[in-house]
Amino acid sequence: MERFESHFFYPIKDTVLDPDGIGVRENIEFNAKVIFYVKTKQGIIVAIDYKVKACPVAIAVASFLAKTFKNKTIENALSIDENFLNSNLVGIPKERLECANSAIEAFKEALINSKGGK
Repeated sequence: MERFESHFFYPIKDTVLDPDGIGVRENIEFNAKVIFYVKTKQGIIVAIDYKVKACPVAIAVASFLAKTFKNKTIENALSIDENFLNSNLVGIPKERLECANSAIEAFKEALINSKGGK
């Protein structure tokens, strides 16, 4: 299991200049926004980039997703949910699970919108 704090303080991501898919989610309650950019090739996620406004949980979850699903299949990544996070990322504050879910939803949207996800 990985720690929430390590992904918040040392986020992992690629730089994607020409994304195949983009996903966006906003959380008005926390004034937060998550944008994912993915590059895919033949159904494989080859690069993951993201931008996050205001939410430390979303930063940590985005970093965890980028590390976990790079070089994995789109199909595999689309199967994730809150239970996956609870089983693999320790220390997410319960009161901020909505931010975590926003990151997951934005990531999935980017994958669905990618050329490889169609």
